[in-house]
Amino acid sequence: MLDHLIKKILTKNLKLKNKYKNQTCYILGNGASLKNYDLKFLKDENIITCNWMLLHEDFKHLKKIIGYVELTPFYFFPFLRNPYTRKMEINYVKKLFNENYKNFDFPLFASVTNLFFLDRNKTFFLHDFRDKKINFNNYKIDQKFPLMKGAFYSMLGIAKYMGFNKIYLVGLDYWMSEPITGHFYEKKIYDVENNNYLKTVKHKVDFPFINQVNKELDVTMICPKKYSSNLFKSINYSKFFQTNENIKRNDEIVSMKNLQALSKLGWKFKIF
Repeated sequence: MLDHLIKKILTKNLKLKNKYKNQTCYILGNGASLKNYDLKFLKDENIITCNWMLLHEDFKHLKKIIGYVELTPFYFFPFLRNPYTRKMEINYVKKLFNENYKNFDFPLFASVTNLFFLDRNKTFFLHDFRDKKINFNNYKIDQKFPLMKGAFYSMLGIAKYMGFNKIYLVGLDYWMSEPITGHFYEKKIYDVENNNYLKTVKHKVDFPFINQVNKELDVTMICPKKYSSNLFKSINYSKFFQTNENIKRNDEIVSMKNLQALSKLGWKFKIF
């Protein structure tokens, strides 16, 4: 009975099917490479993004956010399990997100577990019906949507469902040939151990999915100077936008108030 009710909720997503057929979309991650970029170049482009991008100073200049992904189960509950301590605690993550989210008007994609804690008029709910298989054929967001393991997979699936055929990936640094760890809101870090894992394990695990994506969509990854991708076609930011990179600190692109709030979440972000 519960599955039947969820399926009924998901039918709302049908309005997005092929809505942007044969158009171009920019998919933005939260990678540290975003410190190098002026995102205002994307102000008139179709954008799908995720997680903490709404904290970025340039976010307010992006006029066409057609999808914002936050698929963590129970993310908007009053209480949340800390991913590091595994303890239940007051959900200050929700508080920080909502304090910034209220300043914008864009469609949010969220796990159906958050159904009673979000504005249903602004939210498209997704559910995997206990299927976790990462397969690009499972992109139909009005049905079972197993691509909820991470924003990378889900954003590509959503873009496919919406009908985009040309995709640019920005700030998805884990899938460059030489990955960059960390996020734009953290201090610059380079984790050798994690990078080796990404190159030797994660890239290999994700290759079948990425191979499917490349067969069905025209995907190009935009990379910082001296970086490229062996998983997707790639081009350097400076060449693509015909401008130089301008590396900024995290406190130059995220307000001090938001940085302090992130540092207090207990999620081991390297903010200061």
